[in-house]
Amino acid sequence: MDLFAAINPLLVVSGFVVGMLVGLTGVGGGSLMTPILVLLFGVHATTAVGTDLLYAAITKTGGTLTHGVKGTVDWRVTGRLLGELRCSGSTAMVVGLQNRRPGGVNICHQLVALPVPSIGMVAPGKSEISQAELPSR
Repeated sequence: MDLFAAINPLLVVSGFVVGMLVGLTGVGGGSLMTPILVLLFGVHATTAVGTDLLYAAITKTGGTLTHGVKGTVDWRVTGRLLGELRCSGSTAMVVGLQNRRPGGVNICHQLVALPVPSIGMVAPGKSEISQAELPSR
């Protein structure tokens, strides 16, 4: 099989355009490329999302290791952000369980799903960072 015959030029151009937009705007590439794969190239949505999640997990792990080794990660702030996983994870679990019931999620759960993960971010003494804790420039 000829390697160049297997390459779709439209896919290459799409990847280039998405890469340029990500570089210019800082928007995540998955939020741009996933809809393009589904709508323009007919890739099944589950495959497009799954591929994006796998790619993101690999690149974010590499970035975390690189910045961790270089010492450019404030692990205290990271620990505080990890504390939010308990709250948002619990909310996701409750909403996910409600989705399995006949009738799906009621409006009460939809209203709780958005603000609950943010409670820890504004709770006094939990996530507030004083000016003294901020890294100096």
